[in-house]
Amino acid sequence: MGHRPRGPGRLAVRGASNTDNDIRFTLLTFDTAEHAGPAFEAMVTSLEKDDANAHRISLKAAADQWQGFERPAESGDSAGGAVASVMALRVGSVVALIELDEDERDHKTLQQFTALQADRIKKVLQGTNPDA
Repeated sequence: MGHRPRGPGRLAVRGASNTDNDIRFTLLTFDTAEHAGPAFEAMVTSLEKDDANAHRISLKAAADQWQGFERPAESGDSAGGAVASVMALRVGSVVALIELDEDERDHKTLQQFTALQADRIKKVLQGTNPDA
């Protein structure tokens, strides 16, 4: 993985990933939690309507709002039995989307990354630096 400065306050990060275990994070920030709530709801609605194969999964998250989804992985994504899992969550004024191609039916890895991301978001919102 490499990074290079892109001017004041900017950083570009690039790294190789094993396509069997891709994980993608998307963070959307808002000025208030009240503005983030409708964005979270729209994200969940979009996830449900855009993929007929997606279904809700029950996972817990230390967040104000959350919803998990899974769908069978596409044939080229990874070995048989794999699933693509998604967790949408809102912590205060931040909406996060975590997407993971995994081969775990219990979603243990998704649960771990969800807990880590929620914890880091909370620390940033409290004005502290999240540790690696």
